[in-house]
Amino acid sequence: MQRTLHFFTSRAALIALGIAAASVLAWVWVRVRNQEKQNSMAVVSAIPADAVFALRINAPSRLCSKMNEHNPIFALLDKSPNTQELTRALQWTADTFARQSPACAEFMRQTWWISAHIFDSNIRYLFAAEIPSHLYLKDVQQMIDLLAGKGFASVSLDYDGEKITTFRRGSEEVFHTAVVRRVLMASGSRILVENAIRGSRVAASLADVPHFNAAAAAAGANVDVNLYVQSAALPKLLGLYLRPPCLRSAGALTHLGSFWVLDATLKPSHILLNGFLFNHDKKNSYFNALQSQTPRPLTIPDLLPRSTDGVYAFALNNVKKFVADHEEYHSINKNETYLKRIEKLEQQIQGSPAQFFADLYPAGMALAHVPLTGTDKSEQWFIVLKSGSIDAAKKAMDTPLAARKGKGKPEQKLTLANNSQITIYENPAQGLVETLAGDMFAACADKYVWYYGDYLVFAASPASLGEFALAAMSKYTLSQSVNLHNYTSAESNVFIYLNPKRPNAHYLDVLKPQARNHIQSSPLFAATEAMGAQMRIVNDSEVYCNVFYSAQGAGDSEGQPPKLPFIFETKLNAPLRQPPSVLKNHHTLANNLLAQDINNVIYLIDHQGGILWQRSIGEAMMGAAQQIDLLKNNKLQIVFNTRSKIYVIDRLGNDVPPYPAALPAPATAPMAVFDYDRTRSYRFFVPCIGGKIYACEAGGKPLKGFDPPALGLVTQPLMHVRRAGRDFIIVTDNRRVHILDRRGEVRLPTADIFPAPQTLAWCEYNANGSAARLAITTAKGELLSLSLDNGVAEKIPIDQKLSEHHHFAVSRQGDYIFLN
Repeated sequence: MQRTLHFFTSRAALIALGIAAASVLAWVWVRVRNQEKQNSMAVVSAIPADAVFALRINAPSRLCSKMNEHNPIFALLDKSPNTQELTRALQWTADTFARQSPACAEFMRQTWWISAHIFDSNIRYLFAAEIPSHLYLKDVQQMIDLLAGKGFASVSLDYDGEKITTFRRGSEEVFHTAVVRRVLMASGSRILVENAIRGSRVAASLADVPHFNAAAAAAGANVDVNLYVQSAALPKLLGLYLRPPCLRSAGALTHLGSFWVLDATLKPSHILLNGFLFNHDKKNSYFNALQSQTPRPLTIPDLLPRSTDGVYAFALNNVKKFVADHEEYHSINKNETYLKRIEKLEQQIQGSPAQFFADLYPAGMALAHVPLTGTDKSEQWFIVLKSGSIDAAKKAMDTPLAARKGKGKPEQKLTLANNSQITIYENPAQGLVETLAGDMFAACADKYVWYYGDYLVFAASPASLGEFALAAMSKYTLSQSVNLHNYTSAESNVFIYLNPKRPNAHYLDVLKPQARNHIQSSPLFAATEAMGAQMRIVNDSEVYCNVFYSAQGAGDSEGQPPKLPFIFETKLNAPLRQPPSVLKNHHTLANNLLAQDINNVIYLIDHQGGILWQRSIGEAMMGAAQQIDLLKNNKLQIVFNTRSKIYVIDRLGNDVPPYPAALPAPATAPMAVFDYDRTRSYRFFVPCIGGKIYACEAGGKPLKGFDPPALGLVTQPLMHVRRAGRDFIIVTDNRRVHILDRRGEVRLPTADIFPAPQTLAWCEYNANGSAARLAITTAKGELLSLSLDNGVAEKIPIDQKLSEHHHFAVSRQGDYIFLN
């Protein structure tokens, strides 16, 4: 007995017992851990199969760091109601939650899934993530308990053998969580958590959707986010936003493929999504018609006007195969409408529509929406066909056109606003493109066609086709857009582009009023500069996709004001000499700009940025250009002066005789144009060297009876106002203000007032709109108010001393504005 006790008290025995105990504990620990692991599941198995899309965030901590670096894209996302729930939840978790628990911090380094589901006419989100293998379930409980310290109260209830914990703030249920087989789920919707629990037990999760596993295998692991989109669920999502007439078209999205996976690259100014569209129903896919077509760079934007706000285009190189594949697609879907259209086309062209289409040698096609001024909304759609042999295409069109001779006007000439002429034709095969290339092209009523270079352009009316031609011939095209040129050079089968800068962009018309207002008020929409997609056929079940989105001014530093909306840009041959003049185009009623560069070339620029004409005048313009109706026929001419001449130019850039007219002496100020009685009987007044005012009628004859007193140096244009039936002509020279009548005689004597050299006299008006007083500033920096009744000037106190070289103006509301 003593020997036995000695053994158990010996050092060797204690070591042996320690090893045995450790072995037993290790065995128990391994059994527990293995049991937990065996009871785990893939996260995607917790996501219900009805997910419209899902985001896999590969490194939440890295993504949250980008958010905290004041990334402008995330700032826009955070302001958008649709994404606020996601972005703020991520930032809150990183900034508040994870820092207070090692388990939470570890959890932030795991892969998270966020899926979107539609029910109750709303989008609901589900968060799901696998609990790391080295964390115990008690660590998860610690994370959940931590929320109690953040003002949340929790209550747990059993559901189908699992426990759902609901977190409340006051009486409001904020979100619900559950842990199922080592997967943590959370959502603002309890129903969604319940669906996830049920779906994890049967084959009804996202992992069971056809082609999901193929998409998951193609997803990149070193990007911030992977986006998975389920085509079959897209109509349900769009049903929340589209007007009822458009819902039927939304159903066609199910034919694009089954599953998309796109890798997201997030930059301060743009988001790029690159990945694949997988298709399990190969014969029932729209892309089946493009299987044999070689991807090509897009050239149609070289023709489309810069104002184009939507483009759908695709490339062709095997037309017969394209038509055969399209016919097979309609045959599979038993499309009776397609067969009736084919029969109608056969009667129109007296032949095979497929062969007629092939004879046009289409190398590319596009449907474009171009919001042109003066055209009806229904006439703003155009079909553009790029022909590989335009001569052959014209020959193919000639035969049915010849058969229409004597039936209406198959051919007509159009005179454009720049005085050039084009020939357009009635389209003998209306509905051809729609029938052979898809219902999307039905948006364009292709009644007329115009040939230009290698292109055929189809439009609804001669007027809309003429406006398109004018814009296209100006060479100011969509391909020059700074937000597009990076994407048109790459080869693709399909190209989609939207320009949301237009506040009334056509694709907004398909939205429900509430959705439209919501989108238009969204900061994310307001900042959008460009978005679109390129698609390239890889094989019969995969399509490579490149989706791009860029935000206007998203790269600006924090705290900087937003950039102004960008309407168009125009490249001149040299820098501007002075600000351009805003003029009206009496033909289109749109605004035009008259600009001059430092080489004294003047340009007339239309409302889309296209240069209508340009010419050199050899001298600098003095002041802004004005407009007159010289012939009293409601057609406007442009009038301005240089140092040596007066110019009157029509809207086509031609001089109106007898102009240009030489001045008797060099001009010292811009000319003034007065129409005393508003009868379009214009008078021109040009200050010249020697204190002379050269005055003439609009026809060029000197104005008789105008004989002003001796003047000093006049550097500002004359001014005309009317008060109580009397005319006042105001002239400011370097010595005083002169108030004259129509004959140039002194209307009101004024004391010596030395006006500031950069300022004009500004007329102030009574509430009834009649002229009352003149406001003027002096070289001494004083503000004076001069009565048009007696010529007496009163000093108006101002808060600061004006410098000699200040500028002064009066607003329409009567406010004084100083640039000191």
